[in-house]
Amino acid sequence: MSAPTRIAVDAMGGDYGPQIIVPAVLDSLLKDSQLRILLFGDKQNIEKFLPESTVRCLYERLDIINCMCAVESSDNPIDVIRNKQDSSLCQSIMALSQGDADACVSAGSTGALLMQSMRLIETLPGVKRPAICASVPTYHGNVSLLDLGANLKCDANNFHQFGVLASMKCNLVDGIENPSIKLLNIGEEANKGTKELKAAAELFNEDKNLNYQGFIEGNNLLTDPVDVIICDGFTGNVALKTAEGVARLAMGIGADIVRENLSLRLLSKLFTKSLSEIKSRLSPTQHNGAIFLGLNRIVVKSHGSARKGGFENAIGKANLYAKRNIINLLQPKLAKYSWMR
Repeated sequence: MSAPTRIAVDAMGGDYGPQIIVPAVLDSLLKDSQLRILLFGDKQNIEKFLPESTVRCLYERLDIINCMCAVESSDNPIDVIRNKQDSSLCQSIMALSQGDADACVSAGSTGALLMQSMRLIETLPGVKRPAICASVPTYHGNVSLLDLGANLKCDANNFHQFGVLASMKCNLVDGIENPSIKLLNIGEEANKGTKELKAAAELFNEDKNLNYQGFIEGNNLLTDPVDVIICDGFTGNVALKTAEGVARLAMGIGADIVRENLSLRLLSKLFTKSLSEIKSRLSPTQHNGAIFLGLNRIVVKSHGSARKGGFENAIGKANLYAKRNIINLLQPKLAKYSWMR
């Protein structure tokens, strides 16, 4: 029997807090008998969402750590670090840094979560900055997209390190033998883009350990059969949210067309399963949960607007990363790079 996985969860983060996080936690515990969760937040508020009918064995694997203070989305990250160390967000990261948990999940402020993580947790040796890496649905499956907001400006070495880390993550977690990598740019030609992107391309071309395949444009972001796409945090965050908006637009327009056409409404009943699969593939809920890749501990950021299913998926990803022992497996693979020493 494998050792239990302990996950620290910030119950007060995101748009909905305990209302969706507590049910997501209970369902996660139901799915995995080897999972234990440390739930940080206002205990009285949390207990409102714990049904009396919940199986007792779940409570035995659920520890509630009372935190009266919560981080608001409007809070300045620096102020959070200075004045809200007793908040659920900060305390959950502290538990991870002290070894009381194997991973942490929060839907709270990205800036505060990153700053607290950098304050208490070291990066992997040689890694300058962690990047937020998420799995994004595409025509051919999924692509690992990073950075998504941790680093608004990046130099060539940052881009290269992101590519190295993401390639190894795809191999260790997703089972991809030789992950392909592209740099997001305004054109595919070698002379396009900023000096940082051009310098990064040179580093990638020199690195024979990576399957680098050049630049990719935004219009091919969701249709190219590539495994990893690298960009700075500003570009990546905009690209991801634009893709999510397009997915909602496509599903909304499709629903409107079917609703307004009697023949299509009748046909849709014949293809209910197929339509459901399409919706599932496009829904951001199914892909919620981005890892701070490059930290020496597992920190997973949930979308702030995630509902129960989405937050449950974020917990599932943290659980998977912990079970796959990704941090310990990354370190020896990184040793081949000079910036590790």
